[in-house]
Amino acid sequence: MSPRLRKFLSLGWIGWMFMVLLWGCKPKTEAPSTFVAPAGVQVQSVEVVLRGSTPPQVSAIIRGNLPDPCTAFSDMQVVRQDNVFFVQLQTQALSTGCPATPTPFEISVALPVEGLTPGTYTVNVHGVTGTFVFAREAQGPTAARPSTAPAPAASPGAPTGPVGATPVATTAPAKGTITGLVWEDRCQMQGGEGGAPLTPGPNCRLYPGLGYAADGQRQPDEPGLADVSVQLWQGSCPGEALVVQAHTDGQGRFTFANLEPGAYCVVIDATTSGNDRRLIPGVWTQPLVGEDEVARQTVTVAAGTTREVAFGRYLSAVGFVGGQPTATPTLDIAPELASLGAPTMRDPMNSAAKWYMLDEAEARFEMQDGRLVMYAYDPGYINYWGLSAYPELDDAYLQGTFITGPTCQGRDRYGFIVRAPSPKYGVVVLLSCQGEYMAFRWDGEYHSLAPWTKAEPIRPGPNQTNQLGLWMEGSTFKIYVNGKLVGQFTDTTWASGRFGLVVGSGSTVGFQVAVDEVMYWILP
Repeated sequence: MSPRLRKFLSLGWIGWMFMVLLWGCKPKTEAPSTFVAPAGVQVQSVEVVLRGSTPPQVSAIIRGNLPDPCTAFSDMQVVRQDNVFFVQLQTQALSTGCPATPTPFEISVALPVEGLTPGTYTVNVHGVTGTFVFAREAQGPTAARPSTAPAPAASPGAPTGPVGATPVATTAPAKGTITGLVWEDRCQMQGGEGGAPLTPGPNCRLYPGLGYAADGQRQPDEPGLADVSVQLWQGSCPGEALVVQAHTDGQGRFTFANLEPGAYCVVIDATTSGNDRRLIPGVWTQPLVGEDEVARQTVTVAAGTTREVAFGRYLSAVGFVGGQPTATPTLDIAPELASLGAPTMRDPMNSAAKWYMLDEAEARFEMQDGRLVMYAYDPGYINYWGLSAYPELDDAYLQGTFITGPTCQGRDRYGFIVRAPSPKYGVVVLLSCQGEYMAFRWDGEYHSLAPWTKAEPIRPGPNQTNQLGLWMEGSTFKIYVNGKLVGQFTDTTWASGRFGLVVGSGSTVGFQVAVDEVMYWILP
């Protein structure tokens, strides 16, 4: 690990409300009769997913409840006897004194299928089962790899699962994968006709200058959109050359597999033949909101990793509802912030010239469509940061606009490092995806300055925008979120220092957050 990229422990980090663990498991020798469910763990369903890669890959997606938010999975075992895979889950308590509140989980277990003969198999997880049919030609999407020309689309009669395209060549081994979802983003509005007042329903959002539309977050009752054509282009968006095309399955999901490491552009054009019948009229609400009918996302694929993307479509006959609002509501912000005036420095994040761009196996920074996007690939307690090339700050107010990606859960986190005398040390202030803030000092050891604390102004979850501000005056630090003071602490270690951006994953492999703007004001 480069000294410019430091790893730091966030102590006090407890359970996860939702987990996706991609753990490969090797067969063990214990008899399945010894596989006893951990106390309080309730397995509700087992879904088996087959991926048409070479060699085939089979995963069991297990859903259920943990006994409380302080319990996490520590290990799992897989034993196959004849045509049955037995899975044993093991847990550990990350903290004590937790309320006995059932906590949903979802984990994915890779099944050992090397040398498996064709046939019907069962996966048994503490008495709850799922079945699958294994064949030499595995069901599911055809593996796709980059090429210089598009491949023919799959026929409408393809098997259930994401419908892929046949690649031009398949000699290269599997490298990386992009999976995605296209869903209908719903919002029920009443009124608005003939000057009548609008009454927005649940999951509606006002977009200043545009009107009302769905909120860009998928709700449990919002369905996936089937048979939508999705294109994969080589290079960052808008893309350099078309690689392959796929169609979403009945749940709105698609997969591009066997991808060489590098940047790709995932594109959905609502106006193309077939898509127009499913997506027109409407507006995109994820990843970007606007009236352009082409939605794009740049994705950087690393070897052996899976990246996820999501596209939300609000199927409204009139597009945005409510016309063009004449004024944006005034933000209710703290008086001391309202009186700051023009910033000393404002960086719209259109260039990487002032930022150290991490490029490690565990984390990376990259520029995408006028934003600096941070990725954390290694879930756990570790944070990753890179300092800016801006001057050192002493007494100042620093503010950044952070936009969470399509998956943001638990203690996935992001924020600032400040008062850094070198890339090795500094004060770190973070927000979490479950609506908390915290702060610590790293001087070679961890020192808690503010524990994880819930704060109402923090917008939790995916596809959310939060403005994180840090008021630094002498030894006093005040934390602001979306213009509201949420907490403060003191630290006398360093009077000034450089600042930078921080990202860390609690449970999401490939957690991403975009930084759209950074500003600071020198305090008098």
